[in-house]
Amino acid sequence: MIDTIGNAASMRPPPPPKMNENAEITDDQKALIEQTLAEYEADNLSQSDAKDIANTFKEAGIEPNKAFSEALSEVGFDAKEIRDLARGERGQRPPKQEGSSTGLDLSSVTSFLDSVSTSNSNGASLSASIAQKFGISEGQSLINVTA
Repeated sequence: MIDTIGNAASMRPPPPPKMNENAEITDDQKALIEQTLAEYEADNLSQSDAKDIANTFKEAGIEPNKAFSEALSEVGFDAKEIRDLARGERGQRPPKQEGSSTGLDLSSVTSFLDSVSTSNSNGASLSASIAQKFGISEGQSLINVTA
């Protein structure tokens, strides 16, 4: 009896069903997509607009898949952009990683680089000059190149 309870506790629920990537959009669904999106400008969507669009499609039982993305694209919209905007993810930057960047103003860096002689072929001394000028310690970077 105890073994049965112990085994039942370790059982996991089944994974959620996967979207059918090969599902086609019906003519009625395509008409609904076109009719819904005709009310909006693709380049001027608000988060509220994106939520309304997503809810309309969800209520109609339209699942996001390749055919759905193509149908949106045909009328000038990007399914991923609508999804991200509806979730509030549009234009958000990843969090700043501590110690990876100095956060300097780019104009001050370019001004300094303009003042440095370009004929200086010694990259190590140029690097040291930049580090000294902008207070960059080991492990920091002048430019944050992570996305």
